[in-house]
Amino acid sequence: MRLPHYSLIALCLLAHHAPAIAGRNGARASRPQRPSVTRTPRPPSVNPLRHSAFRIPHSAFASAPERLEVQPKEIRLDSRRAYRQLVVTGIFNGEQRDLTHSATFGVQGAPGVRVEHGRVTASADGRAVIAVAFGGRTVKVPVTATHQSAPEPIRFKSETLAVLTKQGCAGGSCHGSPHGKGGFSLSLFGFDPVVDRIALTRDGFSRRINPIEPAESLILKKPLLEIAHGGGRRLRKSDTAYQILRNWVAEGTSTDLPDINCDRIEVTPGPSRVLQAPFLKQQLSVTAHFSDGTVRDVTAIAAFESSHPGIAEVSPDGLIAGQGRGQAAISVRYLDRMASFYVTVVRDVPNFVWKPAPENNFVDTLVHRKLRQLQYLPSGDCTDEVFLRRVHLDLTGMLPTAERARQFLAACAAERGAKGAPSPARSKLIDELLATEEFARFWALKKADLMRVSPQRLKEGRAERFSGWLVDAVRTNMPYDRMARELLTATGDTQSVAAANYFLAVPGQEERAEISAQIFLGTRIECAKCHNHPYENWTMRDYYSIAAVFARTQAENGVVRLASSGEVLHPSTKEPMKPWAAAVGEPAADRRTAFADWITKPGNPYFARVEVNRIWAELLGRGIVDPVDDFRASNPPANLELLDRLAREFEQSGYDRKQMIRLICNSRTYQRSTETNRFNETDDRLFSYARVRLLTAEQLKDAIAVATQ
Repeated sequence: MRLPHYSLIALCLLAHHAPAIAGRNGARASRPQRPSVTRTPRPPSVNPLRHSAFRIPHSAFASAPERLEVQPKEIRLDSRRAYRQLVVTGIFNGEQRDLTHSATFGVQGAPGVRVEHGRVTASADGRAVIAVAFGGRTVKVPVTATHQSAPEPIRFKSETLAVLTKQGCAGGSCHGSPHGKGGFSLSLFGFDPVVDRIALTRDGFSRRINPIEPAESLILKKPLLEIAHGGGRRLRKSDTAYQILRNWVAEGTSTDLPDINCDRIEVTPGPSRVLQAPFLKQQLSVTAHFSDGTVRDVTAIAAFESSHPGIAEVSPDGLIAGQGRGQAAISVRYLDRMASFYVTVVRDVPNFVWKPAPENNFVDTLVHRKLRQLQYLPSGDCTDEVFLRRVHLDLTGMLPTAERARQFLAACAAERGAKGAPSPARSKLIDELLATEEFARFWALKKADLMRVSPQRLKEGRAERFSGWLVDAVRTNMPYDRMARELLTATGDTQSVAAANYFLAVPGQEERAEISAQIFLGTRIECAKCHNHPYENWTMRDYYSIAAVFARTQAENGVVRLASSGEVLHPSTKEPMKPWAAAVGEPAADRRTAFADWITKPGNPYFARVEVNRIWAELLGRGIVDPVDDFRASNPPANLELLDRLAREFEQSGYDRKQMIRLICNSRTYQRSTETNRFNETDDRLFSYARVRLLTAEQLKDAIAVATQ
């Protein structure tokens, strides 16, 4: 009998949803026998073709290593799909070199234990010892394997969603975009498992999965390009990702959501390595630490990305390959957790010889150390005439007068005999300019711009009062921690309490959270308003926790006051958010006070580093972290040691901004010429020469006024 087409559709839908329908009726409908679940790969395997090119022969090493280090020192494989990625390091004349793909691995004991390209797996319970050998050195790593015969279903949150993130399916340019692609929408980087569970197993009449014939599932056929796919090829049947997705479908698309979250990830070796040619490889290992206390190796399903692929590339298995000279950050993402591994790639430059350059203070020492390592030769000092113009414009925004120029050049001529020593005339000029009213007004203007001070926002003379307060703070050299605290905790009539205009200029608790994070934490948290930050560990919870700090701050009719109540609700869960300082363990009697105390507490990872970086950028045209308000793990500093030392000096000085400016301006690094040499002409971030900069609008206007009188 021929059935109408709509009857066929109904039968298909009934068959496909039979388990769900039967569950609601209390009886399980009969269904075809589900195909057996593919049990391979037990743990993820690696593709030898991806690693063979990185095997450096023993003959390339001039000598045996002084010692051999293997991480981890002990391995426990407590499930059938558990594995551990070894990282083998040889120490040669004090230098670390990766030997993971050059060492040999011998297994003694349990026959089920295998090592392939440093990845340890097991197929049966037992104990074994792995002998890692290279150049006559051997390190033994004990292995214990248990529960190898017990079933281990694919975990939806920690494996299925991680795979979709790694393959790019849950990325912002694909199905993780706000509106998805092709009618299929996932949460960005799997941050909302509940939404993803519905999208994968229920949306579109459940057409994306086929538990009867797993290999026919759309979530497999499209990324394999067996069906047209706008995102191109994302899977191969040999991939770990394919096996995980296929097994998840074959096992019945388990979408249980246990209350177990990934608290953090750890990258081994950490946090950085120098790759010296020809030894330009480094294997990474990634472990995830979960809220139930378990630790699992997730190297095979973590996503890796290089900030500068031209300097260092990274494979899907976490194998770094150095390319060009320079520094790069390898971002490692697992679900909503991120970590970074910093790589410095060093290649010999033909005919390069380091010529010791004069140094005025530790700024020059640390800059030169990095330049020498990467083989960039610094330029010489700028002329006295150039320095005079540069320091006047940088500190006061004004050109020097003719009389000032004559006096300064005469003083320089008198001391010209002391070549290579710091110039007393230049140091004296810096001190004189720091004491001027022009300096106070010019540097206050920079902060006023950040805080959106304008007559359009602050009417009835409030903009002038707030600007005046900022000028006075610079003039009197108010410690920066005190300045931040006064701004963040100000209350009262904005006509008399000038700092309270900070809140009047920025209406709304969310906008106040964003601008406070930008100014004092050096980060743009706007991305975390709708979803977890795609390039950093800032989450939606973090965003709304910071917003909760300002939930009770009201600015009405020119008066800033604190309300007795007011909460910020998480847009997804609708739960009231704890204010940020309370969330990180600080007392929360006054939300803003607790937040200001946390920000300005010595050792805060952001506050001092952000401000010294901003000062550096104002004086040298580029931040050590650039852009200056983009502090994140995937945007590494050009010179981490320099940034940390400047931040430490800033804290120890009592957050003295004038002293920090004085220190930088007195360095040879600040006083370099803009002329390059053949060894530094390609440098764009290590400060081997002075950058040519355009005048700001204010500088240009004042320059014209001075020149034309």
